[in-house]
Amino acid sequence: MSAASTSSGGVWAASWRRLKTDRVGVVSMGIVGAFLLVVLLAATNLVASGWQKEVGVPNAPPTFVGPQPAEDTGAIATPTGPNV
Repeated sequence: MSAASTSSGGVWAASWRRLKTDRVGVVSMGIVGAFLLVVLLAATNLVASGWQKEVGVPNAPPTFVGPQPAEDTGAIATPTGPNV
């Protein structure tokens, strides 16, 4: 038996070779990598460190872009006089 024995590169090398040729697989791997990067940055408090901080006014009416000035709310003025 003088035939040269060829050994394969292994299961992981073959799977990596197949993954590199799959365009959807490479894009998906990039998206998963981006999610892992965000998780690591959040775990080290570099991103979203103050997510538990209360920055809004509780029980405020909903607005489109932000708080509206008091004169633009269209609220009905409270009448003065006796409470009947």
